[in-house]
Amino acid sequence: MFHVRFLKLPAAEARGRAVTLAAVVTVTTDLGESFCEDVGELAVTAVAGTEQELLTGGGRPVAATRARWTGGRTARVAVDVPAGAGLVAVAVAGTGALAGALAVRSAPLRVVRGAAVYAEPGLVVRRAGPVVVAEATGESIMAHVWDSAVALAAHVERARVLPAGPVRVLELGAGCGTAGLALARQAGRGSRVLLTDEAPAEALCRRNMALNAPAAAVDFAALEWAAAAAAPAGAPAAAVVDAAWDVVVACDCTYNPDSYGALAAVLARAAGAAGTVLIVHKRRHGGERALWPALAEAGLAVVSREPLGAAGVELARLRRN
Repeated sequence: MFHVRFLKLPAAEARGRAVTLAAVVTVTTDLGESFCEDVGELAVTAVAGTEQELLTGGGRPVAATRARWTGGRTARVAVDVPAGAGLVAVAVAGTGALAGALAVRSAPLRVVRGAAVYAEPGLVVRRAGPVVVAEATGESIMAHVWDSAVALAAHVERARVLPAGPVRVLELGAGCGTAGLALARQAGRGSRVLLTDEAPAEALCRRNMALNAPAAAVDFAALEWAAAAAAPAGAPAAAVVDAAWDVVVACDCTYNPDSYGALAAVLARAAGAAGTVLIVHKRRHGGERALWPALAEAGLAVVSREPLGAAGVELARLRRN
């Protein structure tokens, strides 16, 4: 799966009574380790609306054009915005050979005295299945949308993943919150979903919680796996992992084999005797073969494994032995 990314966010260039919003984009894999070599066109659209509309995928198109992607590393995209358009966002999506790439939309901006002024600098917006996700434009992989979360969100739209009725769901390594928020939409009213990750992920997770507002009760807690696995009763981390979860989710958390022992231990502890563990992962390197022995050593047995889409993503269900 490829992702359209802004390398330089849209900036204003004055052109008479109109303003050109120009940006530099790339088309890469989710972690940016390789570029799309296909040749095709990018659809570039300026969309006007309220801040809420623009952040959640709505608004009305006020200008559109195309830009050529030649299979290199970058492309300049530019669209002329009529004077008086007000608050706008710039959306870039692949077409033709690039149609499968995950589209991106800038945060809302307003042109003030010839400059683009952003309400939330450094954020872009994507749609993953039923979820709208704000993503940071910096280098932190914690703040980016990954393929497994996209595949799970799409799967949730067409298939039942969670047990019926109100459920309690714990997500480990939530990142932007994409996977947990998709599950929260399916869980529905009366359910509880807790997104966890290291403390720096909290602000972005809460931003996305606000953007999506699912019927389930959703919250965030900072959690480090090694500390949580060994936390004594009464410790804050123990209160999180020992809360009788029905489902414990780890989505795209398997890229670092050094973390498998801690990940497996906290998954097993949080699932307890009755909970189900969902591991959604994309195989990225040979070292990931060590995942399954680590899970078995922690007392988790595989119940089923199924592919999710064409991006090499798999959903595995596990239970305690």
